[in-house]
This record gives sequence, structure tokens and C-alpha cells, in this order.
Amino acid sequence: MAPFEISNDIFILYHQLWRSLQEGLSPPYPSPRSPLPAELVRIIVRYAGLAVPDRTLTATVSTRVDVRCKLGPYKVTIVWFYTKPLTSTALANIAQVQLVTVSGDQGWTTDQNPVSRTWYDVGIFPEPPQETTTSVTNEENRAKAGRFSGNGSNEPAADIRWTPARKNKADDWSWMLANRDIQKHFNQQDDMRWQCSHFNPCAHRKAEHRDGQVFEKDHQLWEGVKSGDVIAIRVGTQYLNWVNSAHRGELRVWKYFEPVLLV
Repeated sequence: MAPFEISNDIFILYHQLWRSLQEGLSPPYPSPRSPLPAELVRIIVRYAGLAVPDRTLTATVSTRVDVRCKLGPYKVTIVWFYTKPLTSTALANIAQVQLVTVSGDQGWTTDQNPVSRTWYDVGIFPEPPQETTTSVTNEENRAKAGRFSGNGSNEPAADIRWTPARKNKADDWSWMLANRDIQKHFNQQDDMRWQCSHFNPCAHRKAEHRDGQVFEKDHQLWEGVKSGDVIAIRVGTQYLNWVNSAHRGELRVWKYFEPVLLV
């Protein structure tokens, strides 16, 4: 997975910009400028979108999950991991989030017009969602989202296999789904909280780095967010024998830049 960082040169540039705005320019500079109050500098920096990685909120998981759809038109989703609860201070400082994965699918398809059927969603909830869902694509069965539906013989619609990393970091499991067998019935309003991050390339088995969509603070994802909410990640697949193999995931959180030390 590609490193989550900015260069030292960029970081120093941000510091110099902040200092220049806050201290102003005095003669002998040809265009003197009065110093600006810190609050106004903060507004300018945020409007310019200057952001740096926030590693305290970034959530990383090395526990692999493989989700295989076993029944024709079914859509299968399962929560993979989620962040710590967001504080009001964190919400005020977050600039954007992005999910990146090391992932792939089953590596083949018989579709004449191949389209990827494996994807990742990001959602924000008041509490950690405990969800394993299957649903089919017609209206009658869509209401069953949140429960396993079989084929008349109670056969589960999916195979889900979890493979913990051999050497997890101490906090790698801290905010994982505590009981992956618990199923929670979500209504349609809950399901609308999820926003698609990205798809795996179609028929590409090799697990490689995938960059998801960048969710800035003006995105629909953030509507109604409040202190105490968590950001959750789920794995999805659809149609017979499609497999989503999620090897590693990281929800990268960026915060608006502020200098380490104001002088």
C-alpha cells in the first residue's frame, strides 16, 4: 500500500504561508501588507484546501475478508471495519477522507460485456453498524436487506471467510466489528447512508493498491454527521461466484493544516 504522507517541502511551505499571512510584510518589501489575525488566516487556509494526514483518526486493518456470492442475482455486503467515534473537534478539523484497499476479485468472468461486480462503500453512522446483508434486485426482496435470504433450503447466499494477519498491530482489532455473526436489520434510510468508494478492476485476481473516491466535507456523505458518529467500511459483491477479496484497508483522514507551534 502506498504511503500516506506529504513531503517535508510541502509541509514547510504550509508553515511559511501561515507565518507570512499572520506576520504581514513590512518595508523594505515593495508591497507592505498588514498582519492578519490567526482566525482569518485559518479561514484562508481552509478555503484554499490545505490539508495534511491525520494519523490519529486514520483507521487501518490487515484482517483479510473474502466474500463470495453463492446465489444468482443476490447482492452481498458485510461491514469490514470502522473508525473510533468522531469528536466535535475532529469533525471541525477533518478536510476529507479516502478509502484505499489492497484487493482483487475472483480473476475471471463469463460475461460477454464484463463489468466489475465487487466494490467498497463508506458510510457514517451514530454507532458501529453490525451488518451482514443479502438482497436481490427486485423490489419485493430489497426490503429484506439486513437478513440472510436463502434459496428455499436455508442455504446462505454467501461464503464469508476472515483471515487475521499474522502480526497485527496492537490496535488493529480495536475497532473491528466485535461480533461478525450479529445481523442488524437496516431500513432504507440507513442503507442510503452508504456511498460507493470504488470498484475492483473486473476479472483481476491479483491484490493490488486501489484508490477510492475522495470525500470532501461538501459531499453528501457528511450530511447530518454529529459528534460520536463513526465512519464504517463495507465490502460488497453481487451475482453468482463473484468474489471480493479484501486483503488490507485503510481509511485515510486528512485534516486542515494548522502550524504545530504558533509564534
